[in-house]
Order: sequence, then structure tokens, then C-alpha cells
Amino acid sequence: MPLAKAVGSHVPNKVGTFRPRFKVTKNQVFGRAIKNEYLALGTFATAFTGAFLATRGGEKKAPPADVKQAKAEVPINAGSKDEEDFIRKFIAEAEKEGASASH
Repeated sequence: MPLAKAVGSHVPNKVGTFRPRFKVTKNQVFGRAIKNEYLALGTFATAFTGAFLATRGGEKKAPPADVKQAKAEVPINAGSKDEEDFIRKFIAEAEKEGASASH
């Protein structure tokens, strides 16, 4: 058995030159013949590029410099002004208790 036939990449034709064993298929895209290999590479490139762009994250917001700035940035979503006042008083009392307990 010839080496080329054992490898399977080429088969000799009648003249003695080698031709590809498998026929290269092409698809018509916008009127042009495109090899299947190029379509597969394009599909992989599109999929991996899309995945990379989707998972790289957005802008990173800097953490607040101190506690006062953090408190100012956190909104209190209350239904009324009375509820908001109650929440603020509760937080202030809890901070006073926490400060006195830690010292």
C-alpha cells in the first residue's frame, strides 16, 4: 500500500499526480463561493469575540472615601416623609448604640 494512501490525505490519479482525497465544499454567500473552513473560522471568531465583549464588565465605580460619603450615596426608598424620618432616626440610634458598645 502506498504511503499516501495509508495516510489518507491524497490519492494518485491516472496521470500520476496527486489530488485531494476529500472534495472541498463551498457555499454561496452574497454570490461568492466561500470554503467551509472559512465559514467555520468566522463563526468561531464571532462567537468568541461576542462572549469576550459580553463578559468583560462595565465601568468600575470607586468605593466611597469615608462613611459620610457612603451614607450620602445610599438612597432611602421610603413611601412617605414620615417613614423616611423614622428610618433615619432608627439608623442614628443604631449607630449610637454600636459606637458605645464598641468602646
